[in-house]
Parts: sequence; C-alpha cells; structure tokens
Amino acid sequence: MKQMCRYFRLFLLFNKKPSIGFSNNYALKPIRLNDAAIAARHVKKVLAVVLVLCSLVFSVRSQDVVMSQFYSAQLYLNPALTGIAYGPRFTANYRNQWPGMGSGFNGGYTTYMASFDMHIDRARSGIGLLVVADQMMNNVFGNYYVTASFAPQIKFNRKIAMKIGVSGTYIHRRLKWNELQFSDMINPYSGFFDANGNLNATGEPTPSRLATHRGDIAAGFVIFTQKLYFGFAVNNFIMNKENFSDAVEARTPMRFTAHFGGSFPLKTKYSYKRNIYLSPNVLIANQGRNLQINGGLLAGIEWVYFGAQFRYVINNPESVIMVVGVKKGKFRFGYSYDFPVSKLINKTGGAHELTFTFNIAGDDNSLENKNNRGYLACPTILNF
Repeated sequence: MKQMCRYFRLFLLFNKKPSIGFSNNYALKPIRLNDAAIAARHVKKVLAVVLVLCSLVFSVRSQDVVMSQFYSAQLYLNPALTGIAYGPRFTANYRNQWPGMGSGFNGGYTTYMASFDMHIDRARSGIGLLVVADQMMNNVFGNYYVTASFAPQIKFNRKIAMKIGVSGTYIHRRLKWNELQFSDMINPYSGFFDANGNLNATGEPTPSRLATHRGDIAAGFVIFTQKLYFGFAVNNFIMNKENFSDAVEARTPMRFTAHFGGSFPLKTKYSYKRNIYLSPNVLIANQGRNLQINGGLLAGIEWVYFGAQFRYVINNPESVIMVVGVKKGKFRFGYSYDFPVSKLINKTGGAHELTFTFNIAGDDNSLENKNNRGYLACPTILNF
C-alpha cells in the first residue's frame, strides 16, 4: 500500500531493521510531556501505529508519491507530456497526505511541485523543468528533486501524434536527526524534555551520513488525438541507493506508469449553448511489489468541472477521491480530497490536494496550436 510504504521508508534507511519495542521507534510529532503517564500513552499510540505498518509492509522499501490529480502534474507523471499543452505553461501542486499523523500545515506527508514547460515549433519538441519537495513529519525527512525534460513530437497527421520524452533528475535526500524522538529519551517526570525545555539525549547511534545526492533518468511516450490519449512512463532507471548507512542497502525501485483516457462532448439539447463534456481518466502505477489503480470520471459544464475517482491498491480498497475545480481561459484551479476506506479510515485524515495552472496559450496544444477556441479541440489531459 503506497501510503504505508512511504511512511515505513524512515525505518529502512537506518543501520538496522526496526524492532517492535521501545528502541528505534520514532515519534510522529514533537510533544511536550508533563508526566510519565502522558509519555506512556503517547508511546503506546506510536507503537500501535508501528505495529500496524510493520505487519503490512515489513518487506517493502519505499515508493514515490502518486498524485490524485495526476493529470494536473504532467511533468511528474510522464516526461513525454512536456510541451503537450503548447504553453508557456506554469503549474503548481500541493498535496498533504495523512495530515492526522502530524501537526500543522506540513503534518504527515507533504509534497510541493512547481513546473514550467512549452512547445517549440521549430524543434517540434517540448522542454520543461520540474522542482519537487517531498517531505514528511513537518520536514524532519525530505526528498528534493530538480528535473529537466525534453519531448520530441512525431505528428502522423492533423488528428494524431506521438511524443517521446526523456528526463534527467538531481535528487537530494536529507534527515534532521536531532529532531527525532526515541523512547529512551523519555524522563519519568518530565517526558521528552528536561526542566529547561531542552530535548533529552538519546543513545541511538547517529547514521554515518544525514544527506545523500544522486541522479536518475526517466523515459516515456504518449499517443494522443483530439479526444483520446494513452501514455506509458518508466522512472528511476538507475535505482541508486537511498539509505543513510552502509550497513543496509535500500534502493528505490523503478516506477512503471500507464495512463489513458479522453474527453468527449456530451450532446444534449442544451449543449449548443454550453460546453458540456465527460472525461474518464485511468492511471496504473507499479513500483516494486506495489500496484495501484486510480480510475474516475470528470464532468465539465462551461468553466466548472467536478468528479470522483477510486484508488485501489492490490488486496486493499484505499480511498474515494472527490475532485472539483474551475477552468477559465488561461487559468485552472483544482481541489481534491481522498476519503480513506481502508482500515485506517479514522487514523490518517485522508489527503488534501491543490493544483494551479497558468497556460499562456490558453486552450492550444502541440497538435493544434493555432489558438483555436473551439469546443474541446483536444483531450482533457492536454488542457490540464
């Protein structure tokens, strides 16, 4: 299960496997404890979460974030989508997953994305730049990515084309070790802090390094018409080490992603006055032993769109996703919320996701880039 795998990543990066007891169990958030009873209750809560996670994903390493509004994070989804909306296009994404596991705006797992891309007519290609900050536990642990992508286009005719994309990524991973809290830091009288408010010391050994630097590459393709699209991408080709200690070897598995869908005008007696459409979209993502499927339907009426998706992780229905947004000319804004339907329904707080796009070219795309303002001249993914 993707969320659990990401939560479990911290345990796998250190110099030994996590034990089910009072050592190597990290607190989810900084707290100020006044007595041993409060400390005990907090530790029991942490241990309960760890026991659940370990029982489900003990053999799994790590997994990249998968956006609920994947069609709005195109450069992250597939490098072949670089420049497909013609542009210049600027996109920003924010995702807060499992906010109930942390505190504040950045509690739980928080992902920030910002990207720029555009199509270059003379080169018949798209270029793009993507910056990602993927953080957990109020930025105690973070992954930071800078990706440059290039996607040439093969235009078969005026109605169908294919883009082939490649990207290179610099990855920085770091850990704020001094902000972690361990069970041996609990004082029976004052909790994690001493009388002066300072965090108690721990006997846990510090990892041999607290930051890593590496590079990676990805590739993909997308075939699209005015109504349909199909894409496939492979990320993490190099599968470099991601651990902070040489005592263990943890590598990021390759991520395989297939995505397809379309946009179809809904012809009714009112459609000649209003822009009404349906847009089904499906994503299938596989990384290591983890396989998840996101499928759903968006409906648009003029400048408003809304819809629902369902995320299914193998052997585990994970969440229902509700989406709502507005798209007017060069601007688009979307919001989604993941309603958990798994056994952690009352523990995580779901996931909030915001997306914003400013496309100078408006509704243009790399297949028809003559600034057409017609009725949905391209699939939803090209406009998003």
